[in-house]
Amino acid sequence: MTFSQSVSGGELVVGTFGDFTMPDAPADGVMHAELHADGFTVMGADSLQRTRRGVGQEPRARRLHER
Repeated sequence: MTFSQSVSGGELVVGTFGDFTMPDAPADGVMHAELHADGFTVMGADSLQRTRRGVGQEPRARRLHER
């Protein structure tokens, strides 16, 4: 998100799992992020779901393609 902000500008708001005192989550993991720029908003978060490759989730389009 910081890269996207450096390219498009705008206001970046990030809330971590630590900010929300989530147990069993990395304190510096992103619970919710929003980038408000000229004419658009981008939202994102870190995933805590475990997959066959470990913590995180593969992009959905890639998983569908591999089927």
